[in-house]
Amino acid sequence: MEKKNKKDIKRYKKIIIYGFMTAGKSSIGKLVAKRLLLPFYDTDVEFEKIYSDIGSFIKKNGMRRFRDIEKQIFLSLRSKKETSVIACGGGILPRGDRYNLEVFLNPCWEVIEKRLAKNTEKRPLLSDFPDSRDRIKKLYNKRLEGYMKASLEIKETDMRKIVDKIIDIYEDQYKSQ
Repeated sequence: MEKKNKKDIKRYKKIIIYGFMTAGKSSIGKLVAKRLLLPFYDTDVEFEKIYSDIGSFIKKNGMRRFRDIEKQIFLSLRSKKETSVIACGGGILPRGDRYNLEVFLNPCWEVIEKRLAKNTEKRPLLSDFPDSRDRIKKLYNKRLEGYMKASLEIKETDMRKIVDKIIDIYEDQYKSQ
């Protein structure tokens, strides 16, 4: 069996975490980055560093403008040469990118709904439309096909198990090559 040089080993450049509102992208991303000693970026936090509170920005400039800027921020983070962990806003969908480990956090709808009920004031799509339950479910269903392009879907809700699974898959790429 021929041994490969370290430089020949294909490594994921980034761990990119996708999912719907309240899926746990930021929380999981921080934990994964901490355990792997990697930089962590959250597109929402990066947006707010440059602009303002997301809800205020959307009220003033509209959802379309927010999504355009959010996408630019994501593309900028993804193009950085460093290995890192990125938590995406819920509107950013995976591309089926083989160079990055794309993780789709997909707790069941009931879990998302329960978390949303506790978190309405921080969610621009919910705060202005308190009766928007059906609209949010339709949005989730609309995005689902895009989310499924991720290389890994995790339905688990236990944070420790999710973090362990992501790290195991990330580290397995080194063992198998």
